[in-house]
Amino acid sequence: MAWVEQRGPKSWRVRYWRDDSTLGSIPGFPTKTAAEAHAGTLESEQRQGTWIDPAAGKITLAEWTVDWLDALDVARTTEAQYRSLIKNHILPRWGTTPIANITGIAVAAWKKKTRAAGYATTTVSTMTKILSMLLADAADEKLIHTNPSAPTGAANATTSRNANASGPHPNKHSASPTTPPHSSVVGLGSSW
Repeated sequence: MAWVEQRGPKSWRVRYWRDDSTLGSIPGFPTKTAAEAHAGTLESEQRQGTWIDPAAGKITLAEWTVDWLDALDVARTTEAQYRSLIKNHILPRWGTTPIANITGIAVAAWKKKTRAAGYATTTVSTMTKILSMLLADAADEKLIHTNPSAPTGAANATTSRNANASGPHPNKHSASPTTPPHSSVVGLGSSW
């Protein structure tokens, strides 16, 4: 259940119970009507099981990485590679960032900047995949709504811009008159 409280002459907040039975608060509404509308949306999402507590996304990527690595169940060599890439590349850029503040466009820019710094394409791809796995699992744990680094949006737009910049490329992924139009896109996301 959510309710609203006045905090000042022109400030309202929404109060709600979290899953752990603690009291949560979302401040900053200029009117009672705006706060009540948000409270209604919050209650509806809670009933549907789609609500994400805004406080959950405030955990930094560094904090989330500790839990994520503890639950990781892969071969020792794979885990060693993941830990190395996280420590040396992912955390220096994203470690202090709350996971809810990581955007797809920021990840795409980081990927581009890392590639421009001279890192091998496979290294950049692996770093991006690890970050995407971290964020996908955060979404599964309802810390954030969706994985912002999923291979859609800015990542595919960048790929499309690069592919179209020098014209069509005849390759095994090109559409032919007998190939369905969507099959030419398979190669763009296959590395994810």
